[in-house]
Amino acid sequence: MAVADYIYRLLQAEKDVTDKDVKIDELSSTFAFIGFAIAGSATSAAAWKVARIYRQGDAYTIEYASGGGYNQIWNNRQSLFPGVSMANVYSVNFDGVNDIVTFGDNFDFEHNLAFSISLWVKPNNVAAQRCMISKVSNDANVHGYSLQHSATGALYLQLRATGALLSPHIFTSTLTAGIWQHVVLTYSGSSNISGARAYINAVVGDTPASGALSGSWGNTNFFIAGARGLSGFPFVGNIDEISIWNKALSAAEVSELYNSGQPDDLNGHSAFANLLSWWRMGDNDTYPTILDNKGSVNGTMTNQTSGDIETDVP
Repeated sequence: MAVADYIYRLLQAEKDVTDKDVKIDELSSTFAFIGFAIAGSATSAAAWKVARIYRQGDAYTIEYASGGGYNQIWNNRQSLFPGVSMANVYSVNFDGVNDIVTFGDNFDFEHNLAFSISLWVKPNNVAAQRCMISKVSNDANVHGYSLQHSATGALYLQLRATGALLSPHIFTSTLTAGIWQHVVLTYSGSSNISGARAYINAVVGDTPASGALSGSWGNTNFFIAGARGLSGFPFVGNIDEISIWNKALSAAEVSELYNSGQPDDLNGHSAFANLLSWWRMGDNDTYPTILDNKGSVNGTMTNQTSGDIETDVP
């Protein structure tokens, strides 16, 4: 659990506690939260003092949140302990055979609706076409949308309406096997495939040529991580920190998500109001459930074991 998030939950649970001293171990660091007293409502200024004790080798350092300030709004994680990075310990491994995480019949996103999908991926190989995210039908048309990579690692987008076999677009953005990369797909809701953009590590690829999108993408199948539909083009590698947004994120907002290569707490993202769902893919999760940290769409690990939640992260 992230330090600021732990403080936040502790304060929520014990609003009237004073001079509380709590210690926890978190990976290689030891943290202590010392002497706080809550006054007023969740959005009022609170009287508190929080210290972080962290270990680097055999040396210990004490650091006070905001220099020991006492005027923070206590229900805001970022203001409680600015500068403390979110702890990211786990990701989910996919075997490239039948491993998937299902999220129910959600996120249809018709052709006139803007959306974005963000995730961190570490493909084991890119020598075959594989699918990372999909919401498609199981018929021959496979209508809906899917984000894949081609047999050369290029990001590969399919947007299809019922009865309309629109050619997929293969972006110039290319994944590399064996390393973590941040992938974002944005779509403007323009009813044209030219409204789609794909980013790898905050660098945008080419703009698709114009191609009108019409008809319904809607289907009753699951939103899925790890395959196109229940079994098509299964992904092999690890996926972490998936998020869904109801807008086409700007280049600046994508860069903020990338955060120089370090996944960050989305509660502090500038487009937080547009965040629909956020799955940590292992952190704070208990197999087989992948918790939604923003909405109410929990995921279910399917054809997997608890060992597929791995300590391999960006």
